[in-house]
Amino acid sequence: MPEDNFEAIINSKSKKMKNMLLLFLCLFMTQCALSQTEWKTDEGKLLQGRAFAGSASLHNKIYIIGGVINPYTDADQNTDIVEEYDPLTKTCINKNGRMPTARHCFGIATDHNNSIYVAGGADWDGNYRAELEVYHVDTDKWTKLKSMPTPRQQTCAALIGDSLYIIGGDNSARNPATRYCFEVYVISKNEWVKKPNMPIDARNACAVVFNRKIYVIGGHGEGNKVLEYNPAMGLWTQKANMPTPRTDLAVESLNGKIYAIGGHPGIPAVEEYDPLTDLWQKKENMTAGRCFHSSAVANHRIYILGGSTLYSDHQQGDFRNIESFNPDALRSRSFEKD
Repeated sequence: MPEDNFEAIINSKSKKMKNMLLLFLCLFMTQCALSQTEWKTDEGKLLQGRAFAGSASLHNKIYIIGGVINPYTDADQNTDIVEEYDPLTKTCINKNGRMPTARHCFGIATDHNNSIYVAGGADWDGNYRAELEVYHVDTDKWTKLKSMPTPRQQTCAALIGDSLYIIGGDNSARNPATRYCFEVYVISKNEWVKKPNMPIDARNACAVVFNRKIYVIGGHGEGNKVLEYNPAMGLWTQKANMPTPRTDLAVESLNGKIYAIGGHPGIPAVEEYDPLTDLWQKKENMTAGRCFHSSAVANHRIYILGGSTLYSDHQQGDFRNIESFNPDALRSRSFEKD
């Protein structure tokens, strides 16, 4: 065989091997990427299934507080139970320190040190609550603080420094204006300060802190609205609308982005908001629609706890579900600003 033909055959085989190797690497990287984007649905179960609860993360443990057991059945009831969830072992334990006031649909916020604040809410008899209570994770004890000036449920909360902001809510039977209510608790003084009403109805909205500003997202009033509050200036600013209008959703901040997850009625949508560019992106949907859930961040993942995977009069799915995802790995599609 001529030498040049032999070299040509060798080069051809070498090229084929390189192509096969590249194909293998592409398939391997694609599989890795897909495994990263999948929702993890095997994250364990809550000991007590519930909806309308609150969750907060401290020291990479998640605390699930209060809520309603067996909603939409004859056995429904408020609970004062506190569970501690460990994402590493995927297990929950009941804490001895039960919340002094059993309730649901309250505002919840943490100082990311040792304390979880719970404000307002309602009991299943229709009584709107004004209690403000703080859970001390290190001692497993609760402390009652000065009650809110305006009792209400379906409120959201955000904590910046020494100030706990309680935003919106519902006390319609007594005062529809509570939907726009905005009050601040000064922790060091154990005092409340009434702020001017916010510009939109914020029942069942969610609040999250980013760069010392508060973002209020979704809710009953206008379910796609996003408001930014600057405490230093005392100003509200309307931002780009959320692509999917909804209420009873979960909102978390992670790695410089804000994520809106699920919502009423059984919405699977996950959308990412960038506060720096004021743009939304669509993320991979949840494996099933979910509403009335709570959420928290731990170990660089967002955890969704409890709530309903279905929405109908008396079929609400499994209220014990826990699932998580890594938002940085999710593939996205950009939305234009409204």
